[in-house]
Amino acid sequence: MIKFCHVLPCLVFFAAGPAFAQATYAPSVTLLQGNITYTVHWDGSYDYEEAVTQRLNTGAAVQDSGQTYIYYNGSSDNVTLLNAYTLTPAGQRLDVLPENILDQRDGSAGDTYTDGGRKVLIFPGLSPGAVEHYHYIIKDIGTYFPGQFFAEENFPVSSATQSASVTITAPPHSACFSRR
Repeated sequence: MIKFCHVLPCLVFFAAGPAFAQATYAPSVTLLQGNITYTVHWDGSYDYEEAVTQRLNTGAAVQDSGQTYIYYNGSSDNVTLLNAYTLTPAGQRLDVLPENILDQRDGSAGDTYTDGGRKVLIFPGLSPGAVEHYHYIIKDIGTYFPGQFFAEENFPVSSATQSASVTITAPPHSACFSRR
């Protein structure tokens, strides 16, 4: 009788297993297009250009992506926002207005001793199915190590990616190294 009691729960578990539906993963964000371009200068300074277009697939993505941050060094970078807007599921374009672009510097990004800053883009009219787009350039006007350039880029694996690229243009005869 004791053996029967130990076996019964296993039989019930396995018999009920196929009745449960299989959960399918659906990413909360789809990166429709992500383009990053570095133009490196002889002195090691560079221009960084990023254009991102992403679709928000879920309500959670709307909450997480309502604000987008552009981080920069306040003492050595100039940031130019070329455009930022929401494309609603109905196809209406809603530009991010100047009053919805905040510039936070000198420790307001969370660090006490820093020249770091961030631009905060607050996107209007977000809902599941909306598309966010932003495009900006950061010009590095002061390099820490003259003649040297370093960059690291990652695209999130948690979102579906349709198109993503990183382009580096360096002066002729520059030694460039890349690793995956």
